[in-house]
Amino acid sequence: AKTGNQLITLCTRQGWVAQVNHRSSHHKPTPSSGGISIVLVSAIGMGLTLFFNPAPHLFFWLSFLGGSLLVAAMGLLDDITPRPAWQRLLVQFGAVSLALYFMPTLFPFIPFYAERIVLALAWVWFINLYNFMDGLDGYAATEAAFICLGLVFIVPEVKLLALPVLASTLGFLRVNWNPAKIFMGDVGSTFLGFILGGLLLYSVHFDPSQNIWPLFILPLLFTFDATYTLIKRALKGQKPWEAHRDHWYQRAARLGLSHSQVTQRGILLNSVLLLLAFSSIYAKIGPFSVVLGLLLLTLAARWIKHQENE
Repeated sequence: AKTGNQLITLCTRQGWVAQVNHRSSHHKPTPSSGGISIVLVSAIGMGLTLFFNPAPHLFFWLSFLGGSLLVAAMGLLDDITPRPAWQRLLVQFGAVSLALYFMPTLFPFIPFYAERIVLALAWVWFINLYNFMDGLDGYAATEAAFICLGLVFIVPEVKLLALPVLASTLGFLRVNWNPAKIFMGDVGSTFLGFILGGLLLYSVHFDPSQNIWPLFILPLLFTFDATYTLIKRALKGQKPWEAHRDHWYQRAARLGLSHSQVTQRGILLNSVLLLLAFSSIYAKIGPFSVVLGLLLLTLAARWIKHQENE
């Protein structure tokens, strides 16, 4: 609690405060950029893990950690003074490309550079969708916790690297749960997008034919919502990268649900997705589990739409 109060004081003194505007989901100015704590705890924990338990592909992990800090630094700069989209994307693509250069091949049947281009686009998209989905108290932190929890049990080879991220997000929830005393800001959300996206991609290579299904399911709550919403906005001629309140979780909040109620429903959905991820690998029903996960989220979206029409 003392550390959390010190973090809130630091961000407030620095003027890192999220003001209220017409797109906000909060109702009063709130200290932001608290994701610095997630960055520090995760990076130090992962660094110590690699020092005492050297992992294969050392150059990948070094570039991975370095890239994550670069993305976090750009996120912090964006929190302080909003940066043009091209600057953020340039840094993100640079960090992702360096890490991908040293990442082991995931799909040998695809030409190397073709695979790297697809993975770079997917990874950068994940960084940004994670940023888009950080809009309610505790929502992005609980998502990170579930993804890390899934990685710990499904891909034991990366569990020691996922645990520091799990610990940092659970600790951050103490000050980020509704009513949030502090937000993680872009420094936290883009860092988590980079770290989680990289861990998910790297974990595929241990057994691509088996791991691809649970690793697709784990982040599905965020990827389904963000991808659907952004495609829909693009088809309507709206700029996908502009701030808006069209995501399913935001629409649920506008129905009158509190931040904690929406986050609790997200926890429930993530719990089912986690079980589906486990079943996909242990019961050998990967594609079927993915279909069930998509069906579950489609039904949740339909419920929100039905409530809006009443």
